[in-house]
Amino acid sequence: MPLGISLLSDFAKIVFEEGLPTDFYKNLIGQGKDLVKQNFPSHFNSPTSFLGYEPYIFAENEKRNLTGLLSHVKVPGSQGDAHGLDIDPNFYLKLSRQNSFINYIPHNIDNWNQASTLLHLWLKWLISVNSELKNKHGNLIERLTSQQNPVSFGLKRRIQD
Repeated sequence: MPLGISLLSDFAKIVFEEGLPTDFYKNLIGQGKDLVKQNFPSHFNSPTSFLGYEPYIFAENEKRNLTGLLSHVKVPGSQGDAHGLDIDPNFYLKLSRQNSFINYIPHNIDNWNQASTLLHLWLKWLISVNSELKNKHGNLIERLTSQQNPVSFGLKRRIQD
């Protein structure tokens, strides 16, 4: 099992095929910035130090439109904001495979604060996108993970509504 976080490809495919309202992206990015600012106060000690920083970056589809699929999540550290989780570069190939996993690969994670904040940001995205798409698709997390061995998706019970 690789290091990082694994996302069920069935979930990723649905989320990748969906565009989300602009407000969804704005709200999630704003909440992410608040969390990062709270956990890394020394990195944001001036009013302009937050300019250009966004904790979430979303995948684009073939038409270059944003999708709901998270491609990168980042936090500050000793090397600027080059600390985070990146989606597997071959995720496009895995989207068509049922019951497989797409990995988010960690890089430059130096301490517990970075690791826990990244996990918090990733879970916030997962729960938020599931909630946003619930009217159209139902509870994706519950529906898709009920078909899987619960061990393969150990967060199942903790992240339901």
